[in-house]
Amino acid sequence: MSAAARYLLRRAVGHAVLLVVVSSCAYLLAATVLSPRGNYEGQSPPPPPEVVDAALAEHNLNDRVWLGERYLTWASGVATGDLGATWDGRPVNEEMARRIGVSLRLVALGAVLGSAAGVLLGAWSGGHRYGWTDRFCTIGAVVVISVPVVVIAVALQMSALWLNEVLGVDLLRTTGEPTPGADLGGWGALADHVRHLVLPTLALALPQAAVFSRYQRALMAETASADFVRTARAKGSGAGPRCARTRCGRR
Repeated sequence: MSAAARYLLRRAVGHAVLLVVVSSCAYLLAATVLSPRGNYEGQSPPPPPEVVDAALAEHNLNDRVWLGERYLTWASGVATGDLGATWDGRPVNEEMARRIGVSLRLVALGAVLGSAAGVLLGAWSGGHRYGWTDRFCTIGAVVVISVPVVVIAVALQMSALWLNEVLGVDLLRTTGEPTPGADLGGWGALADHVRHLVLPTLALALPQAAVFSRYQRALMAETASADFVRTARAKGSGAGPRCARTRCGRR
């Protein structure tokens, strides 16, 4: 086995062990701190204790069962691809699949829009170095890079709420993905998804655009100061008059 293959194998094993440790700690912490029994005891009237025990045992949430036994049940299910169910009976696999799909859509849109906007802004800023557009782009990029993404998301959410209030129209949605219970169909459903995707996509795209704009501006500045660019400019600035004089002499 080559050195590169051994290195990749060690990295893969290390990540696998880290995933097992982190997921196990998350399960043990949740099983220790959370109290699903309280959801039943808070009902009026509360169900009988044996009914509550049966409902919790069905989803491996019974706190009267030894924690190690519950952990082994959960781990054996995870090893076979069954992540169990939530306290209200929904399959965790389906819920994770839905959330992963939403996250992939947001990450893909944010990456594409952020990289494209960043390259364009960086090229524009690098082409107008030391001008007011360059200064404006630099200040904006530094501010966006310095602010955490969660703060940017909250600022966008507050701005959207203000805009909706000013316009008197629910233009942008600040929570969820589709509107619950809305049967729009066709273009209406697409527009509803877009209204929900605008804010989180911007929250992911703005930091990437700021970073890419700095990279692109640095590349533009480095290329503009290269020897072949200075040589081309020198030849271009003097070639015109010489050619003009040559043509005139020939005429």
